[in-house]
Amino acid sequence: MNHMPRETWLAYVRGVLTPEERDGCDTHLAEDCATCFEIYLEALEELAEVLPQPDTASLQASVMKQWDIEHRSAAFPPARQTGIHLHPRSWFQHPLLHYGVAAAITMLLMGTGTFQFLMGSVSAAVDPDHPDLARPAAETEPYSVRWMEKTVGLLDRIESKREREDNR
Repeated sequence: MNHMPRETWLAYVRGVLTPEERDGCDTHLAEDCATCFEIYLEALEELAEVLPQPDTASLQASVMKQWDIEHRSAAFPPARQTGIHLHPRSWFQHPLLHYGVAAAITMLLMGTGTFQFLMGSVSAAVDPDHPDLARPAAETEPYSVRWMEKTVGLLDRIESKREREDNR
């Protein structure tokens, strides 16, 4: 890669290059040439005192004006032609609601064993000798079914204990 000389970068910073030369420098910087970028930064530092300083007050005002325009249009959709006033975003459109619904659906699918069933199906399709196929049915059934069976067993034991206490 051909690197631009230091004098070219100094002229680039001063703004005295022809449009073709300036385009060449822009293209070279866009190509991520680290050596030339370093020379460019050194040229900026060297000429920092002679370069015009930005009017920070007008720059700040311009940025804040653009910020207000962007955020107002995002917070309030344009008014309908029926004359309805602008309303804030509906809570149905709030991202936290979407994340909550997605988390609830994920937990439901995990709790019902859908993901485990799908993974078993994929494993069986990819590798017919997969160890999951050799496991007994009790080990391959979803966790939710096993939990439900344990819960029912626990409730049966509690109920039988109550019946024994009532018979005394």
